[in-house]
Amino acid sequence: GGEVERGLTMVDGVMLLVDASEGP
Repeated sequence: GGEVERGLTMVDGVMLLVDASEGP
């Protein structure tokens, strides 16, 4: 379960970065 949680956290961070990059 640790690896999955870590992967989801990484994806979450990437999504936030992409959202900020495409934002204002």
